[in-house]
Amino acid sequence: MTKPADAIRSVIDESLAGQRDGFRKVLAARSTDEPLPVARTELLYVWDAYGNQFLDFGALNAPIGHLSPAVLGLVKDQMRYAITGPEQGSSLDRWPIQYAADLAASFSELWSGAQVQVLFCEGQHDAVSTAARMVWSSDRTRLTVLSSGLHDWLSPALGRVNHRSPLEVPHIGGWTGGLLVSPVTTSGHGMPPLGEWISTARKAAVPVIVDETLSGFGRLGGSMWSRWAEYADAVILGGPVGAGLPLGAIVARRSFFTDRPGTVSPGPHAGSPVSCAAGSGQWAAITPDLLDNVVSSGEAMSSALDELVNQFPDLVSGHHGRGLYRALRFQNPIPDFHLHARRHGLLVAPTDTDTVILAPPLVISSLEARRGVDMLADTLLSLDGTVPR
Repeated sequence: MTKPADAIRSVIDESLAGQRDGFRKVLAARSTDEPLPVARTELLYVWDAYGNQFLDFGALNAPIGHLSPAVLGLVKDQMRYAITGPEQGSSLDRWPIQYAADLAASFSELWSGAQVQVLFCEGQHDAVSTAARMVWSSDRTRLTVLSSGLHDWLSPALGRVNHRSPLEVPHIGGWTGGLLVSPVTTSGHGMPPLGEWISTARKAAVPVIVDETLSGFGRLGGSMWSRWAEYADAVILGGPVGAGLPLGAIVARRSFFTDRPGTVSPGPHAGSPVSCAAGSGQWAAITPDLLDNVVSSGEAMSSALDELVNQFPDLVSGHHGRGLYRALRFQNPIPDFHLHARRHGLLVAPTDTDTVILAPPLVISSLEARRGVDMLADTLLSLDGTVPR
């Protein structure tokens, strides 16, 4: 990264002082580490106000990259006839209808022609909470959640949740309202073995809910959804479903909505037409060629990570994942690893565990995927000897 002259940096620092002060003092529940002053973005890259360029390996919510023309075009189209005032959902909005139709058609094909409906929510948490409330028929009914790191917030937030390890012997009794699983983990564990749990749930007529927030929209390569989505009664979509704008969705067989005794009550801003327009533009851009690119670039990334593990055996214990969703596991947690990586030109999501998730945009080439891993190597090299083993 090129560094601006001290005089120029001083001017930039002065102009950003108010934003930094607000970040730390005015915004509640925000970290106090070094906020990134983003100046512009373009597909794989982010530039800060100092002119430094970063390769984004934390783009889970932007599958086709930043500032995509496909997304911007439809957002502008929606804003041409946006209205305010009526209650959400009381007017016919083009893009929520179109996007819901596209999602429903995709899952209808996956579910052998089943009738499918879409319920838009405010985000992933809202979608999960709404689905959980739908499967609760009495005070004794609980939602069984296979621990993946993605739903750790559920039990303290909602209660009536049983967390189980995917490695346990499946036990689903009549008191269980539903089974919630994620095809990938955010922890140091590899891809969870879900087959026996899902098979047991379906035999017991317990609804299976698959959260595709991290694994859907082609992230794992080859197809739009993970292989477990085929066996779901309902699928949760968060994060990427709105191309980075606030949106969530429950896509389900029609019977999931009509037969549930619980309450359907997503947040009041569910299904924003602007977010649906952004998501619809992204949907059109995820082509078969792009899904093939995820496979080839993911293989290059995996090979480079193998080399990284061999290069730093004292710091790195391994990696797992598929396509362009990879988890790099450290021997021990590395505090502020995302800040160290940033200083070497790479953006990754903050973590306080021994695992960092690597998720570049799906448009990344094999060459750039390897370059990102080289930046990880530079970061680890700068930390070698300073991190406790």
